[in-house]
Amino acid sequence: MVEHMNTKKRIINISISIVTILIVLVIFEITIRLIYGNHLAYDVDKELYWKLKPDQRGYQILGFSKATINSQGFRGEELEDKSFNIFMLGGSYTFGQDVEDNETFPHLLGKRLEIYENTQVINLGVPGWGLFQENITLHRNYETYKPRLVILTLTEPDFVKLKFDDKTKEKEYLTRAEIRTYFREISFLSFLKQKIGFIFATNFGATENYVRGVSTEVLWPKNMVELDSIYNFTMERNITFVLVMYPKLEADNKKFYNLVMNYTEDKQIILINDLDLKFNAFKPEKLMVEGKGHPSPLAHEIVAERIFSELENRGIINEIE
Repeated sequence: MVEHMNTKKRIINISISIVTILIVLVIFEITIRLIYGNHLAYDVDKELYWKLKPDQRGYQILGFSKATINSQGFRGEELEDKSFNIFMLGGSYTFGQDVEDNETFPHLLGKRLEIYENTQVINLGVPGWGLFQENITLHRNYETYKPRLVILTLTEPDFVKLKFDDKTKEKEYLTRAEIRTYFREISFLSFLKQKIGFIFATNFGATENYVRGVSTEVLWPKNMVELDSIYNFTMERNITFVLVMYPKLEADNKKFYNLVMNYTEDKQIILINDLDLKFNAFKPEKLMVEGKGHPSPLAHEIVAERIFSELENRGIINEIE
């Protein structure tokens, strides 16, 4: 009888402890969301691996600027029915990680072009994406928006983000990614990970298929296949293709530059590869978000202005009119 009472008491104590922990976690979660807002949510995609959930506003990195995702799953305001659509393809730089909606270079370019009422800049950038994902999203969205201009921003780190060759590994990754989507939306896990080094996998992205320790030259052939696909797609549809090469601010990436420049040499690609000259007027720390390394609002302004001036010099602005 006494043993039965002790067992019952232990069960009650354990139950009370579990309920108390759950209450504390709920309070913690509510507090984090009130202070920081919501973490950006992602959906798993069999081809893209991940994409942004539509209709949300949240942070990509805890404590940094929030992003608005429209009903189409793109960053920025709701899209309108326009006759001259401009696609901006890229990863976190194009997306505008760690800056406000109105500070990204796709948005700023759109502001420069807003005097042309039939023009619309569509930000298709997604953090962590590589060329294969940018290629897929161009193909998927073409029929809906029929872009007249495609602008791809390319960074050397994009080269390491490759599609799985092994279908078994790809399937395993997608299974894990499904689980991560749920945990990512729990704000206190992100808080713990970022604030005290908690090692739970709340970051979302195909980190397992990022190639580490391999030279740019070795990675180039697979990336060239994707670049070829984007280029051929635009040429077949008479779309103007602009390639923006974003320089590393604190490292030498001549091999990357040379590979891309040689690729564009005999092609109808408008190449913008002089951003480093524009950046040289400023200290590197002014061009990066403090503590993260992504482009600062100032860098976004420079990129937007450089793209606009190129479109103007090439006479593409006249086509919009």
